[in-house]
Amino acid sequence: MNALASSSLSIAVLLFASSTCQAQLGATRQQLIARYGPCEPDDMPKPTGPNVYDSVIDVGSQCYFYDGRIRGMALFKSDHVVGFYFDKTPTFWESLLHPFSYSYLALSDAEISALLRAADPDAKWVVGSSDDVVHRWHTSDESAAAYYFAGGHRDRYHLVVQTAAVDQIYRNVEHY
Repeated sequence: MNALASSSLSIAVLLFASSTCQAQLGATRQQLIARYGPCEPDDMPKPTGPNVYDSVIDVGSQCYFYDGRIRGMALFKSDHVVGFYFDKTPTFWESLLHPFSYSYLALSDAEISALLRAADPDAKWVVGSSDDVVHRWHTSDESAAAYYFAGGHRDRYHLVVQTAAVDQIYRNVEHY
């Protein structure tokens, strides 16, 4: 029975990993549209005046895409993805039955791992210093970084994946 359960779990993990979001850092907006359909623009008005991120992000050009229950917000510079914010939307029943009214559900370790591999498939992700609130990773060549906000943070249940250039400013502004 254990062998059967172990085999079933392995197959489930392989199926999950092969069916998750395939968004990649460096992809173009057109590549995202080809994979996921329309890239929905953000409803927020574009900021006026200079922004601390202007050198690494085309501020106000972000858009949303969906892959099943995973929602991604892509950040662009010169029409190439330089960052993602990922979250998982609840089903209708989960939104009714969940004891708290969070807009998003926690991502599992398997989902986080699959999203990190998808964001930079050739990279080896290394665990960085983490605590109960913020879990951190970076690629072995430090070309990208990621943060998962597990709880007690305004970005609860969001996975942020971004290039090193974006991360350098992010750490200074957000103090991570």
